[in-house]
Amino acid sequence: MSAPDHGMSRMFRRYANIPISTRYIIGAKFLVTLVSATFMLILNIYLRKIGLNDVQIGGIVAFQYAGGLVLSLPEGLYLRGRRLKPFLLAGALLVPVFAWVVLLCFRNGWHETGAWVMLGLSMALLQLDSFTLPFIVRSRHPESEPEAISLAYAAHSAATLLGGFLILLLGWTGWAGDGQGELEYWALNLVVVLSLPAAFLVALAREEHPETGTKVTMANWRGILLGYDWNRLFRALIPSFLLAIGAGLTIPFINLFFNSVFHLDSDTLAVLGMATSALVFLTALLVPAIRRRHGYFIAITLVQAVAVLMLLGLALTELFSDIPGMVALAVFFFMMRTPLMNMAGPMSNELVMNYVGRRNQDLAGALHASIWSGSWFVSAALFRSFRSEGFPYYQIFLLTVGLYMLAVFLYFLLIRAYNRQGPID
Repeated sequence: MSAPDHGMSRMFRRYANIPISTRYIIGAKFLVTLVSATFMLILNIYLRKIGLNDVQIGGIVAFQYAGGLVLSLPEGLYLRGRRLKPFLLAGALLVPVFAWVVLLCFRNGWHETGAWVMLGLSMALLQLDSFTLPFIVRSRHPESEPEAISLAYAAHSAATLLGGFLILLLGWTGWAGDGQGELEYWALNLVVVLSLPAAFLVALAREEHPETGTKVTMANWRGILLGYDWNRLFRALIPSFLLAIGAGLTIPFINLFFNSVFHLDSDTLAVLGMATSALVFLTALLVPAIRRRHGYFIAITLVQAVAVLMLLGLALTELFSDIPGMVALAVFFFMMRTPLMNMAGPMSNELVMNYVGRRNQDLAGALHASIWSGSWFVSAALFRSFRSEGFPYYQIFLLTVGLYMLAVFLYFLLIRAYNRQGPID
């Protein structure tokens, strides 16, 4: 008699069935994300240590996301009927180059915006929604598609976990020196070096031939207007736009919040990032099973609603920061909010891809990336303006809470429409 087929074994078997080329691309995404995740973890602290204030840092972050905004929409219109692998390879090669340029600029006191724009452009080439997600969908393995999408999302958490460990390792060994900002500077350089094999992994991947059809060009305006279902695209992407605006006001600056309000430094933030990322990684792997058992309503809207409550609690801790132990409560809210919000991410993207249909998927992916890059550009500029006017962090975070609540409601309506109408070809 064979052993019972337990749920956990089924889950791991589905992950084992992810095509090898998809695994190569996810591996490359992990290595490149190691750069962006570690930059997000401690770069703002490094900039503060070399003398920049919140207003200046907000401007620098905005220019990074301007690069992705410039690139994402044109690339989405260009993708139909074309191969994705050259773009992924370009991103894997360019991210380390421009990351080094950025670090060199700061090391020498040159706060060059051009380097940030180019880094944003190159990072956009390996964003999940621009290329990795369409690559997964094109692989035509529907039985393992939810697992592949979740694993691609989990790559960010795994990269943050490794980046945090490397920061701690450099601090413990004393290898980076004890100068102001030296730990952050050398940790950022180290992750750039470790990202270099990403290009090799992309080169190993075998890409499925894209579906044949009329290739849309920027000159072919009739093809652009009539070749896509714009009504479905806009309805599917509006919730992402609201989430992106809200997230851009909070996520890039959460390290500044903890540093300013509770005086946490890079080593402590690294531990916090590692612990949170471990939770995100584990919960992301469980998302496909949750979606299969409970459906999109539970996997997206309920999970997001609880995450919004956690963010509300985090924002309010600033008002009571002088109370002993409040930092522990802030850490708890942050560690709960992050995995809950990230759990919904893979399934909301799967929902969008299924809702818009195959002929709209490449553009939907690029529009999604463009929305996030553009929104974070706008949000970083807003953050800069708010901080220059003296707004405390909690008021900025409360704006994020309001935007998130509206987005959750719109996802509820989108899921109901999808369940009623079903996907299109």
